[in-house]
Amino acid sequence: MEHIDHARMDAVVAAFKEEINKITTGRIHPSLLERVRVDGGYGDTVELKVIAKISPTGPRTLKVTVWESDSQGEVEKAIEKADLGLNVASEGQDIIVRLPEMTQEVRAAYAAKITGAAKKSREAVQAAGREAADDLDARLSAKTMSEDDARRARERVQKATEARIGEIDAAESDKLARLQSS
Repeated sequence: MEHIDHARMDAVVAAFKEEINKITTGRIHPSLLERVRVDGGYGDTVELKVIAKISPTGPRTLKVTVWESDSQGEVEKAIEKADLGLNVASEGQDIIVRLPEMTQEVRAAYAAKITGAAKKSREAVQAAGREAADDLDARLSAKTMSEDDARRARERVQKATEARIGEIDAAESDKLARLQSS
């Protein structure tokens, strides 16, 4: 009966996980670049994986081979603009993308980014929970819901909120642990 916005809470958790997956922890993977948006001309953007081949050349290096060489400059700019903390350089027809060495400063910066994203995500989930609770209060005040129904609904809202926050906390802890061990 209550209006828990499960889809909104789930979307917040999914967006958080996607955001922290962009933060590398020692090994680089082609999927890191696949969704980088590149200006395809005429005001359109396309995902990098559509216009280039992305292949690993080592544990810390990717080679990007652009199908149309006149797009190479745009691809290079897009990778830099994606703010993934990678070093980008052209080598002939290819773009070489390197993961910087994991210094303590880099780890600290990544940890701060992960922690900040987790905090924002927890706040967004809590906001969705508060909105559901406010809706329940309004329905209770309007006498369209009994006090028992409102209490049970409020418990379900609380459980849904806590479950999503638990997912965020677990993903944050896992990523921070992998970052420190890299």
